Parts: sequence; structure tokens; C-alpha cells
Amino acid sequence: VPCANPDGYDYCMGYARHGLVAGRKVNGNEVNLNRNFPTPHWGNEFTKGHYDYPGPEAGSEPETQALVQLAERYPYSAMVDFHSKAQEVYYGKGGFAQEDVLVSMSVDDLNAMTLRLAEAIRPERYRLRLMADSEKGEGFGGSTDYLFHLGVPAVTVETVEYQMVPDGTTSLEMFKRGEIDDTSVESEEYLSMEGTE
Repeated sequence: VPCANPDGYDYCMGYARHGLVAGRKVNGNEVNLNRNFPTPHWGNEFTKGHYDYPGPEAGSEPETQALVQLAERYPYSAMVDFHSKAQEVYYGKGGFAQEDVLVSMSVDDLNAMTLRLAEAIRPERYRLRLMADSEKGEGFGGSTDYLFHLGVPAVTVETVEYQMVPDGTTSLEMFKRGEIDDTSVESEEYLSMEGTE
């Protein structure tokens, strides 16, 4: 699947034209898809407008539903989920209990399998990190959480370092402050589309 969040991709590509990555992780409904998957510990601890808002209920978004249907129709033997954040490979689930996994495999064995997968694909300069729920203070609901729940080894690769653009800041505002060098027609067209002139 080349892109699981086309709304977020389009938004971020507007910033990418200026050499920046936007600090926005939501779809067109303002739902963070990587918090929307139906998992045992899905939680609705954030409200709409927060970048980690998981949606009104688990699996509420069409993008999430499509990926769940794909996993049901074509059972995965493993999955690598690419994000763009910080040159790290997240593996395993430190907060999962045995009853959270739908297969007879132990959580420890499943974590060991995800570690082997992470080590096999990790570029040398990337850090390996065990992903634990308590680490970020947020509920489960990511694609790797969902697959781990199904007993599938899954890792998240955060691919690049980035320059954060604060939520609510438009590229036009950044251009006016001299933070963006806008010389292309394509960039000008994008800036005028933002409706903040």
C-alpha cells in the first residue's frame, strides 16, 4: 500500500515543496489514523483538534477500514509501516498482555520476532526502540498494534529527521516571515490555495 493517508499526504506535500514537513498526522476528518485501529486498548483520550485524536470510535475511518479488510482478506506474515519522523525503528509492544494477542504465541515470542524483523531491515544509523504504551502516554490503535493483536510481527520505520511546522502555521505565514524562499510558480499556486492571503 503506497499511501494509507492520502489527505495527510496532500497536506504535507504542500510543505514539502518548501523543504519542510508539516506537524500534522490526521486525515480529512481530523483523525490520526495511526490511533484509529481496533485494538484491545483503543482509547478516546483526545478530542477532535488534537493531533492524536483517534476518532469517535475504533475503526471509524474509511482508510482504517480498508487496511483492516486488506489484512483480513490477505493475512500478513509480517508488516513494515513507514512513517516520516526520526530515523528509528519501533518494534514490539511493551504494554501488551498475553490476553491481548489472538494467537497461541506468547507476547515474548512475538516481541522477539518483531525484534528480528526490525534488525533485518534497519539501516545502520537508525535506532531500535521497543514501543511501549506508557512511553508516550497514549492509547493503542496503530496499525502495528492491530497486527500485533492478530499475532503478526509488525514494525514501524520512522524514515527521516524533520523540521516541525507548528499546527496552524501556514506556509504563507512562514514565507512572509522569511522562513521559506518562495521562487517557483508551483509554490505560489500552493500558497494562494491556502486562502490566507
